[in-house]
Amino acid sequence: MLTIASSIFLFNTGDNRLLYLGLFAVLVSAWILSESRLTQFFTGNRFIIGGISYMLIALIPIPFLLYIRDGVLTKNKRIITFIAIMFMLNFLINLALQVNGIIGFFESIQLTNGFLLLTIVFVIILLFMEMIRHKNSQAKRFLMYLSVMIILVLIELIQFFSQDFDSTSFYSRIGIIIFFGFLAWDSIRHFDGLLLKDKESQILKQLAYRDILTGGNNRTVFENDILELTKGQNKRDFRMVLLDINSLKSINDRFGHQEGDRVIIKCHQYMEEAFGHVGKCYRLGGDEFACILNSVDNDFYEKGIAQIKNRLNEDQKNLPYGMEVAIGSDVYLCEGSIEFSKFFHHIDQLMYLDKIRSKKIANG
Repeated sequence: MLTIASSIFLFNTGDNRLLYLGLFAVLVSAWILSESRLTQFFTGNRFIIGGISYMLIALIPIPFLLYIRDGVLTKNKRIITFIAIMFMLNFLINLALQVNGIIGFFESIQLTNGFLLLTIVFVIILLFMEMIRHKNSQAKRFLMYLSVMIILVLIELIQFFSQDFDSTSFYSRIGIIIFFGFLAWDSIRHFDGLLLKDKESQILKQLAYRDILTGGNNRTVFENDILELTKGQNKRDFRMVLLDINSLKSINDRFGHQEGDRVIIKCHQYMEEAFGHVGKCYRLGGDEFACILNSVDNDFYEKGIAQIKNRLNEDQKNLPYGMEVAIGSDVYLCEGSIEFSKFFHHIDQLMYLDKIRSKKIANG
């Protein structure tokens, strides 16, 4: 039951092996309970007490077959599924024959045991073929696990057909429990690796859309958002801001790249503080940043720019270099005829003109 419950949390992985393993364990547990003659403490129904262990023999192989179908013999999915369906039909036919008084469980179970024996032989052959032809290490490992149970189940079947019922189900119980322990351990290892890969995938996905230095959005996110705003279903007007750090090369040359990185991080931080709550900020590369604002209000934009410049001015009081930025901005109208590439060039030119003005003021 714990294994089945655990499979719910792994539903998104698309791997149902824990579910099948849990069902296998539940059916085997019910069979062992019945064979131990303990079902009489739960029900007085003679049909259940006398027949449940026979009926479960037809059901137990189903989750087992589905487990190896999805986890080991993946190249033989159709035929394994077909065998599992045949066991379900066997169960229904046996039940119908018993209920209608045609054949008792004890007589019909011989057909089930014969079918079970053929299935074991067939699965072993498939595992050997998978191991030898395709060098499937998982098939090899599974075959090792299975061999323990097979030996004990074969002893059980031989005793059954020899009319020796004194130790009925004793060997198979032990074999199945040992086998389940092997499968449980193997499944835990498998899902641990699966979750690790999923975590790595999530990290890689984040890295694909995150700027490593600032931790903010990178150019890929910017380009995706622009496509959505200009050509997607959510087209709308927006204000775009481009920002470039003045004299970053000089800071890197004189004070080292560590100081240059510090300036980049500060600029991104102040942009987020000023505009992050009404839009998205991006580092396009190097010392160039962009913001897409949902608000096109000019007063809001001017206040945000003033806030950024004030924060930079406060910081540079305690630094041996200046932290100034060049800024260009305008509003993109989605119903307008201008292409975004031309609009971007227009903003870039405004930023360039602002950079020139800043240099003129600095030079007096």
